[in-house]
Amino acid sequence: MIANVPGPDWDGKIGVGGPLPARGWELPGWFRGSIRWGPALFCAALIFYLSHQSSLAGQQFIPDYVGHLVAYFTLAGSLVWGHCDLWSRPLTRKAAALTWLWSTLYGVLDEFHQMFVPLREASWLDLGVDTVAALAAVLAGLVLSGWWFERS
Repeated sequence: MIANVPGPDWDGKIGVGGPLPARGWELPGWFRGSIRWGPALFCAALIFYLSHQSSLAGQQFIPDYVGHLVAYFTLAGSLVWGHCDLWSRPLTRKAAALTWLWSTLYGVLDEFHQMFVPLREASWLDLGVDTVAALAAVLAGLVLSGWWFERS
C-alpha cells in the first residue's frame, strides 16, 4: 500500500499526493496485475480486431509479414514484461518457453480465425512469421533480463 505520510525511510521528497517512502512501497494487487498483464491483453485484443477486418488501411504500402512481425513481437514482448513482474525478477527459461508457446498458439488461433473472415485466408507463412517474431522477442527478453539483473 502506498503511504501518504512520512515514514522512517522517507527521502524528504514530495511525490504526487504527498510524501512517498523511498523504498518498500507496493502498488495495490489489482493495479499491479493490470500493469503486468494489461499490455499483453491489449495486444491480443488488437491482433484479434485487426485480423477480423476484411481489409486494412495501408495494406498496399506495408507487406503483410511486417504487420505480423510487429504484432507478434509486441505480443511476446508484453508477455515477457508480465512474466518479469515489472522487471522485479529475471525471465526464467520456463517463462520464456511458455511465452513463446502462448504466442505461437495465439498465432495458430489467429490464422484459424482468419479462415472465417471474408477476403482473408489462413497462411502457413504468416504463422511462421508469427512464430519467428515471438521467438525474437523472447530471446531479446532473455538478454535484457540477464543484463538488467546482472548490473544490479
